[in-house]
Amino acid sequence: MGNPFQKLFSKVLWEEGLNTPMIGLDSAGKTTILYKLKLGEIRTWIPTIGLTAETLWYKKTRLSCFDVGGSGRIYPPLETHFGNINSLIYVIDSANHESFSIEENKKQIHYFFNLEKLKSLPILIFANKQDLPNSMNPQEIIETFDLNKFRDRKWLIQPCKAILGEGLYEGFKWLVSILQTQEFENKKENEKENEK
Repeated sequence: MGNPFQKLFSKVLWEEGLNTPMIGLDSAGKTTILYKLKLGEIRTWIPTIGLTAETLWYKKTRLSCFDVGGSGRIYPPLETHFGNINSLIYVIDSANHESFSIEENKKQIHYFFNLEKLKSLPILIFANKQDLPNSMNPQEIIETFDLNKFRDRKWLIQPCKAILGEGLYEGFKWLVSILQTQEFENKKENEKENEK
């Protein structure tokens, strides 16, 4: 039957492929998502320190994911790479209700939404660990992290269970759809410019 992610990524038509950092606090599930995509299985992982880059290929399409360790210290150096990305993934442990986790997630999500370099990029927020009791649903996340103020941006909260692979395909399907639309609009704009 094949890997459904490979079929999805094969729809991406631009040569430079998908380049997206995957960011979130420690133990949110970033590495689990990354290796579920790459290997199709889950293994026991130690926390990511710094930056882990993985590239998946399907035909001529490249998906490069950067799993950024949970420490906020890595983000400013990562900004130098933001010119080369076309989307951003933020992973939340939706079952973690500790005030530190909520405040830190809110601070970091707002930081990325407010970065000028990222204003035109779609942001996919994986609300991971939906299999755990008391996990927040998308509406609770919108309210808790005050995301209504970013309605002018392209973003999606996708509930998922990374350890089971559930919800990942749907999130990436949305991301690919948005990027295809943007690519089409950019080509139309370039054609109009060339006609002048």
